[in-house]
Amino acid sequence: MTAFTGLGSSKKVMYTTAALVFWAVVWYAVSAIVNKPYLLASPVAVLKRLWELGSQPYFWRAATYSIMYIFAGFILAVIIAVGLAMLCSVCKPLKIVVSPAMNVIKATPVASFVILALVWFDSSSLALITSFLLVLPVIYANVLQGIYSRDKKLMELAEVYKVSLIKRIIHSDIQQIMPYFTAGCSVGLGFCWKAGIAAEVIGQPRNRIGWYLNEAKVQLENADLLAWTLVVIIISMIIEKAFIRGLKYLANRVGGNSYAA
Repeated sequence: MTAFTGLGSSKKVMYTTAALVFWAVVWYAVSAIVNKPYLLASPVAVLKRLWELGSQPYFWRAATYSIMYIFAGFILAVIIAVGLAMLCSVCKPLKIVVSPAMNVIKATPVASFVILALVWFDSSSLALITSFLLVLPVIYANVLQGIYSRDKKLMELAEVYKVSLIKRIIHSDIQQIMPYFTAGCSVGLGFCWKAGIAAEVIGQPRNRIGWYLNEAKVQLENADLLAWTLVVIIISMIIEKAFIRGLKYLANRVGGNSYAA
């Protein structure tokens, strides 16, 4: 089984690499046909510009600030959403009050959030507020669904054997809710990055990725625009994978598969 698993992993890497190479060739061919760098820079030009940006202090400062504000909005949304889901699962009147608000937040366009936030708050906090609002209903809905999907027979078994509430939460509830929570976090991380960067582009807080994206657009620096976009994609993928792996590791360490202490 190990050999087959290793072979499968190798094939996956090979196919992924081949797909990336294919699209890089397509990109290069299209840029060569267009032959206008201000409209579509070649992948070579973008990678060269990305390397140059990596040597500049302002690049790391902008990336750090954007990560801090966007990820802070995500964490705040997770904390509040989980707390609300837990309360709503035991208090139906509260759920009736909260659900319409979550539906409104979920249906409201990102641009509307950004414009309203610009009226009420300073532009420096736009990314945090927007990412918070985009992630909140996603995590709330997933955690609430996870709570309602718990195995009723397992809960009855815990009551029969008088398993303590703490043990039941750690060794049963967390394990059952975790897949829903993890899925919500995976989707939410993608949403918060798109929303957060869009908020920075519109709000124009200085020394952020969104500000440099807008500057590249205004100056028709397509290589810069694509390089910064690539930075957003890379950061988003790294943070998502690291966060989800951390969640799974924590759940396995804390929960286990039984009620044993």
